[in-house]
Amino acid sequence: VVEHSGTMRSGHYVAYIRGREAKDCQKAENDGHCVESTWYRISDTFVRKLSLSEVLQSEAYLLFYEKITC
Repeated sequence: VVEHSGTMRSGHYVAYIRGREAKDCQKAENDGHCVESTWYRISDTFVRKLSLSEVLQSEAYLLFYEKITC
């Protein structure tokens, strides 16, 4: 997730990145998910760990998708 603040001529971009660790692919036990996620907010030289609810409050300017298969 990329978020932009400011104007079209001047502004700042912040990235919200999902890191993940592979888990056992027991889809039935994990509601169909085989990864555990940790979210980070990255802005220039600053990185902060976030909860999913904090990420969902961002106003996305650009989204990147990744297909995850087990």
